[in-house]
Amino acid sequence: MIGNKPSLPFRSGISAAAFTSIVIILDACKISNAFTPTPTISHVVQQFRSKFSPSSSSTSSLQLDPTDGNTNDWISLTDNTNNVQSPVRKRILTEGAGNYVPSDIGSTIEIQYTGTLLGERNNWSTHDVVQCWLSQLQGLDYLSPQFLENEIDGIKLMDESFFTEQFCMETLGMENKIQAKKIVMASRRLSKQQVEYPAGTVFDSSDARDTNYTFVLKPKGSKVIPAMELAVRSMKVGERSHIICRSDYAYGSEGYRSSKGEVVVPPFAMLCFDMTLVNPIELGILNGNEQDPKPFQQSC
Repeated sequence: MIGNKPSLPFRSGISAAAFTSIVIILDACKISNAFTPTPTISHVVQQFRSKFSPSSSSTSSLQLDPTDGNTNDWISLTDNTNNVQSPVRKRILTEGAGNYVPSDIGSTIEIQYTGTLLGERNNWSTHDVVQCWLSQLQGLDYLSPQFLENEIDGIKLMDESFFTEQFCMETLGMENKIQAKKIVMASRRLSKQQVEYPAGTVFDSSDARDTNYTFVLKPKGSKVIPAMELAVRSMKVGERSHIICRSDYAYGSEGYRSSKGEVVVPPFAMLCFDMTLVNPIELGILNGNEQDPKPFQQSC
């Protein structure tokens, strides 16, 4: 489910301990609802290609919590000029020995992957809350300055004793009681979601599909979620990395459902991918022979 929106994102029945490298055939994974516009390659990725040189070829062990460790290990894959946590970032586990994927012409990419839910409560910064949650609540984005001033991060937002209607009206300055009730209810839904779809849940993997995922990387954007395109364009063949992304670079405010209507990726979900770039199979745009994009595709 790396494509626009996965038709069957990583399955929730697999434990978080199953963080193993898996090969993704980005086309083999079906995504039917990715919606965020696919970004063009970031100049940050280009800078990364020319300047970044990992200090070691691989990690000795894989931590269960991909957010653990030195924050300096994480590389921003977006134009992050405001000195805030990057919405898409990666940490290299095993350095690739091959070349970078060509970005000027089409290439068929093959990858191994495991995708897990990261959880928003403990991972959303104040800017994350404002940019990918508050901005999606109709008529309430005017509260952005107040959220930043009061440092409303994921923990505060989902603290039922803190984020109350009274707080919204007295501290955030909301004058409409109905709107205050609306935003508090939205935060409660998000809090409930953390329990129903806990962090560490595997929602899809190439291992579970028993096949790699392939897709065509095109000059003007591919049929995959933005985070996957940014990640692949920054990787060398053979590289294995953890990729963390916010919902606005994945499945957004709608999340992703299976063809049967079952929630695979909940709304606003932060994700972590354990991904290995296996190979650009061939260069040149394919003539209509792409596999049906599933797990990582975007929806319109």
